[in-house]
Amino acid sequence: MIAVCMWGMAMAVISVLVILDPVQHTVTGSLHQATGDWWARQDIYIGHKGMNYLPQAVIVFTPFHFVPDRATADIAWRLAGVIPLVLGLVLLARSLDKTNWQLPFLWMTLIGLWTCLGSVRNAQPNLHLSAMQVLAAAMLLRRRWWLAAVCLVGATAIKPLGVVMMGLVPFLYPALWVPLIVCNLVMLGLPFLVGPPEYVISQYLLLAENFKDTATVTDHRFADISGIVRTLGGELPSTVSLVLRPLAGVVTLGLWIVAGRRCAEPLRALLLLSLASVYLMLFNPMTEANSYIILAPAMAAVAVYLSDYDGRRRLGTFIAVMTLSLGLLPEPLRHFWPKFPLWWFPTMAALFGVLIVYRAFLTDPADRSS
Repeated sequence: MIAVCMWGMAMAVISVLVILDPVQHTVTGSLHQATGDWWARQDIYIGHKGMNYLPQAVIVFTPFHFVPDRATADIAWRLAGVIPLVLGLVLLARSLDKTNWQLPFLWMTLIGLWTCLGSVRNAQPNLHLSAMQVLAAAMLLRRRWWLAAVCLVGATAIKPLGVVMMGLVPFLYPALWVPLIVCNLVMLGLPFLVGPPEYVISQYLLLAENFKDTATVTDHRFADISGIVRTLGGELPSTVSLVLRPLAGVVTLGLWIVAGRRCAEPLRALLLLSLASVYLMLFNPMTEANSYIILAPAMAAVAVYLSDYDGRRRLGTFIAVMTLSLGLLPEPLRHFWPKFPLWWFPTMAALFGVLIVYRAFLTDPADRSS
């Protein structure tokens, strides 16, 4: 299968690069450090340039940390993200076309792969977060409520950004309320099973301080909505940004409830995945260009759905071109326009959000099938 070969070739090339130099182009150093500190009962949070995830993330990373060979451990960590991401795309493709799913899977890969490569190369947990969210959308389409809840809670355990999609989903998928509550209780209690209560509580308190620290980052190296403003020479004050994020969250929730009710499947699940991803790209103050691996699968899946299964080929093709621009334009422009991704990426995210909501509102509520 061509699409699987493309993912396999990309992973093979990256694996060779990791073997040649395991410590370049990787963010696993902070995960290794935090995991070692956890088991030594030392503080795992040192500010926004260090560990920025829940304590559960170091527990998830523990098997990789204790692999003796660094290159082998980091390749395995990458595979633990790539394999479920590919599986999620396959399941989404099967939801679009059960008999000829290889074709939509191929198109999703051709459109979205290039934006994912940077995050895979750097071994970012964004890869694993994206995989869990794609799998969650696929489980929703199969009405596998508990598996969807496990994926969403797992995404949050790997990276707190997963809370956005998890917070939106039960408003139109009420069957997930109980599974999400149960899975979250298990997830929050997990550190107490592998650490002394007083130590775990101390790390949760440090986590709260860490969240405050990361909420006010103002470096001009992030591709969120502030990246657009900074590229134009302005500055979005931290106080305004802190107010803007919850307001945008309320707007996103409102759009999800109103537009989602107008949608039949699979558009409803794709809308959920898209809205959550767009919000994260625009309103997470530490969104990097490589973070767009979270958005690219949603854009690719929507592009294929609109083009081949919804009768809106022009709109789908336009979104496909937008997605390809995220993966293919930065490298040739890197030397003479290094700040290009900081405004182009969030601009594309905002435009995609507008387009997917526009498509959802085209649906006549009387035509809903679910």
